Amino acid sequence: MCGLLLVFHEGAGQFEWQVRDGDVVVGQAVPRHDYLWR
Repeated sequence: MCGLLLVFHEGAGQFEWQVRDGDVVVGQAVPRHDYLWR
């Protein structure tokens, strides 16, 4: 499925996992507008 986006918080929102088009991106939980992906 193209454009698949899965976001969940770990450790009281310290980390965010994003799954988009089969790509997994793990980083600190920052404001949504700071997420600039392709």
